[in-house]
Amino acid sequence: MIKSVVTLVAVLLAIFLACDREPPLSPGAAQLAITGRITLNESPVDSVQVGIAGDREASALTDSLGNYAFSGLDNGLYAIKPIRSGFIFDPEHIEVSLSGDDLADQDFTMLQVAPRIAVQKEAIDFGTVDVGTTRGINLGLSNLGLTQLTVSQLSFSNNVFSGPTEDLTILPDSLIYVTINFRPADTTLATGNLTITSNDPNNPSKTVSLSGNGIIRGAAQIAASPQALNFGYVQVGSSSLSKLTLTNSGSGILHIESITTTNGNFQFTIPSMAIAAGRSIEMAVSFAPSDTGSKTSQLKIDSDATNSPSLAIALSGIGIRTLPTSIQVNPAAIDFGNVFLDSLAERNLNIINIGTDSLIVTAFQI
Repeated sequence: MIKSVVTLVAVLLAIFLACDREPPLSPGAAQLAITGRITLNESPVDSVQVGIAGDREASALTDSLGNYAFSGLDNGLYAIKPIRSGFIFDPEHIEVSLSGDDLADQDFTMLQVAPRIAVQKEAIDFGTVDVGTTRGINLGLSNLGLTQLTVSQLSFSNNVFSGPTEDLTILPDSLIYVTINFRPADTTLATGNLTITSNDPNNPSKTVSLSGNGIIRGAAQIAASPQALNFGYVQVGSSSLSKLTLTNSGSGILHIESITTTNGNFQFTIPSMAIAAGRSIEMAVSFAPSDTGSKTSQLKIDSDATNSPSLAIALSGIGIRTLPTSIQVNPAAIDFGNVFLDSLAERNLNIINIGTDSLIVTAFQI
């Protein structure tokens, strides 16, 4: 009887101890985790709903770092899919298989279905601009969304700035440029804002700061010396060089816009296209005749000079085939002999051109 009681107690104790232990995990109850991250333009996005389906169904929200996590999962197949109104995801969903290990880096990238505006610059500085003139600077506008972007208005807080007035359409993943203008009314510093209104649901209004300064320049005046260049006789195949001095006698910088000649036998070089007030520069003008005969041209200088914005310098020269090879005089010496005071004695001197072209005697010197 005592032996039977002891046996019963042992059995009950074994049952009690067995019930106090956790049952061993089966292969399908591994208590695993899946984690990942969601970004938009490489920045984390919080509060995105992420669902998981498969051997277990659940949902979670991303945190401030864009991270999501599912834990307590069994081994098996699962599908993960994020959801956010107005966006699509790349990839659309992820299918995974858990088999004894956690899975990390199950990441998604958000793409906005709606239009999304991006402005190339946050500020535009026009620098210094002459009062009464206009300077334009291009501003790039992009659509980074997946549907058409419409810019309905460009508004300016200061009327010295201006831009397009019509609606602008930008296709997805496209870029356009608009010209923003500054026309100063006086010499004060001008500032203002450009407000860009569009159908971007997240940024319906974008602001670009604007600045520029108006200036009044002194008037430039031009003078040339000499006012005409005559190169005389120049042999074909060679050239002759002369200097032309340009002077700015005004109070502002002289800007030379263009220099042209009407005859290709005349060429020029100039060291600078701008001349400070009260300063001069020297330009070189050459004559290289391509054939014989008289050649003429005009050197036309266009500038912002108030006195003569289009200055013309007369150019001339004569092309000859060959220069005289020698000049011969006969006799080589003249003896006048004895001559009475206040009397006149004459002797003949013969000048002979033994070259192959015309000989021009320009002066006699005794």
